[in-house]
Amino acid sequence: MNSFTNRNLKCIISIITLVSLFDAITAEASGRLERIKKTGILMVGTRTSAPPFAQLGSDGKFSGFSVDLSHYIANKLSEKLGSRLIIEFSEVIPKTRIPAVKSGTLDMVCGLTTVTRDRDLEIDYSLPIFLDGTRILVAKELVGKGLKSLNGKKIAFNAGSVTGDIVLSKVPKAELVPFADLDSSISSFLANEVDAVANIGSFLAAKQKELSLEFTTALLPTKRSLNSEIMACILPENDSDFRDAINMILSTSFEGISELRGDYADLYFKWFGKNGSLQFPLTDMHQDLLVNSQIWLK
Repeated sequence: MNSFTNRNLKCIISIITLVSLFDAITAEASGRLERIKKTGILMVGTRTSAPPFAQLGSDGKFSGFSVDLSHYIANKLSEKLGSRLIIEFSEVIPKTRIPAVKSGTLDMVCGLTTVTRDRDLEIDYSLPIFLDGTRILVAKELVGKGLKSLNGKKIAFNAGSVTGDIVLSKVPKAELVPFADLDSSISSFLANEVDAVANIGSFLAAKQKELSLEFTTALLPTKRSLNSEIMACILPENDSDFRDAINMILSTSFEGISELRGDYADLYFKWFGKNGSLQFPLTDMHQDLLVNSQIWLK
């Protein structure tokens, strides 16, 4: 066999290998529902210490609003596929959640992920599942001085989140300090290594309650958020069958929300209602967001 033939053979083998690899990737992207049905497993990412959305108990089990929502989705997906599914939860942090779904390691993450265009270039989003915004935890004595008092101060935030950009838009001279997670940020704040902690308002309110910080700390702004952020589940890019199945489940769960009833409302008030671990009102704006998202069904 001459060298020309050898080169051509190698080229053909390389092309066949690339085509096979492309076919495998395409099959995974377009056949996630089939894979889930075949294995009976839905792989979901969640946090270990972000109450009341997600936490890992001493019994090794996850609990929280987003955990219950994931179980709800799995149960409804079981009905659609005609086979019982189990959930395999894996820990994620803000920096790892998108790569895990993008790589196929996880099927979805239904924590509090803000919808942004840059992220949407890498992954897909579900319909909205929550509405909140960024706030800043500070020592109580800074409250009366407002946001301007934070210029030049060190503010902790989660690396891999959009929180830093949001804070700088309101406090342009702040010094941002990235941390892997909220617990690390809070620990640094309590050790006086940073002056404040920026995160989703409901996360910070939950930490205030958990650590009995209500009398020594406060949230800025005091009556609202720096912005309004729409949260959604992270889903794989270019898999419309899977995305549509998740959106159908979510959309039907929103039925009755304007009357504070229905499947979504039941999950919400379990964690954020009068007897929940954190009282966090289901605002008119939040209700309207969910109600209006049901246009997806039309």
